[in-house]
Amino acid sequence: MKNSILSLSLVLISQLFFAQNFRGRAIYESKTNMAGDVQMQGSGMSDAQIKMIEAQLKKAFEKTFVLDFDATKSTYTEEQKLAQAPTSGFQIRTLSSSSSGLLYKNIKAKESVNAVEGMDGKNYLVTTQLPQYDWQISSETKNIGIYKCIKATVIIKVTNQEKQEYAESIKKKNISSFITYEEPKDRTISAWFTMDIPVSTGPENYQGLPGLILEMNMDKTTLLCSKIIMNPKDATEIKRPSKGKTIDEKTYEKIMQKGMEQMMEQNEINRDGKNGKMIQSIRISR
Repeated sequence: MKNSILSLSLVLISQLFFAQNFRGRAIYESKTNMAGDVQMQGSGMSDAQIKMIEAQLKKAFEKTFVLDFDATKSTYTEEQKLAQAPTSGFQIRTLSSSSSGLLYKNIKAKESVNAVEGMDGKNYLVTTQLPQYDWQISSETKNIGIYKCIKATVIIKVTNQEKQEYAESIKKKNISSFITYEEPKDRTISAWFTMDIPVSTGPENYQGLPGLILEMNMDKTTLLCSKIIMNPKDATEIKRPSKGKTIDEKTYEKIMQKGMEQMMEQNEINRDGKNGKMIQSIRISR
């Protein structure tokens, strides 16, 4: 009798996942280890300023993301928090290579669309094909909450474009004086996925495994799923974003680079004391 009930339950769960109206929501917490990235010796800052910067950096990289998904599509957004006014005239702005805006993925169409606001204030739809990862699935397992997860890894090679961009950024000295910028190198990324939720998606642009990714370990950044809601009451249809100009990744990177150069020029003005305020812009690659 118990076996019959279990079999029926598994059938019902399978039907639930692949039903036309199936929805799910996963909440991810992001943390970045900044140890060794920030070098402040000789910056002329007081101990109090250094401690304040370290506290601001720690908080700036603790983010919450929401992944809404169905059997083939998903949207990924950062949960917005109320901005707090700086306690002094020193402010930190962070520019990250991680996803911003709304990231839409269509696994069936192998398409990714990132709906973002550029540094020029305009709306863009950064469209690209989903990356195809050569995942190596291991026999290593662990539990994340109630879900049994399997470890998979992939090596992402440095591209010639990334090497060129690094060389150009060093040449332009387009980096804050107390931030070290490491030369790009091959990265080994690990993912923990669960076949209890058989959808081939996960946070950011990561996908391609036979189950939902609940944890990502990317160099110094970790994304960990803290909550899963099946068929949330406020679920809406997952649609491809349509507001903004459609561009490719290369064009968007040029827009971002131009904006960062302008911001760094403004920083130089601020350091000269012309407006009595200094803003450090920190760009973290991972």
